Order: sequence, then C-alpha cells, then structure tokens
Amino acid sequence: MYPLVILSALSLAALVHSHDYYPCEPCKGEECYVQPEGCKYGIAKDACGRWQCMAGPGQRCGG
Repeated sequence: MYPLVILSALSLAALVHSHDYYPCEPCKGEECYVQPEGCKYGIAKDACGRWQCMAGPGQRCGG
C-alpha cells in the first residue's frame, strides 16, 4: 500500500510540473497569423500556435 501512495504522489508532481514544459507562450494577436514564406513542404502551427515551415523527408522536426 505504501509504494502505491508514493507512486501516486510522484505521478501527481510530474503532472503538475509538466504544464511548464513548453519554453514559449502561446501566440497573441497579430503574431498568430504571420505565415513564413518560401516553405517547400508547406506550413503548420507549432505547439505555441505560431506558423512554421514543415520539415521534409530527411529533415529534423521541431528544430
């Protein structure tokens, strides 16, 4: 029973701290609509809500 309590407490702590994982704030206002130009593979929104060029075959995502 005791290990279950510890595991539950650690899981809750990890969940609370995971909210601060993203190093950016969501976009606000006009910056949400600015789209990059010249993207060979199209555009997509990142985790922060900003538009970015999509990666193509053999390219690293999220970098």
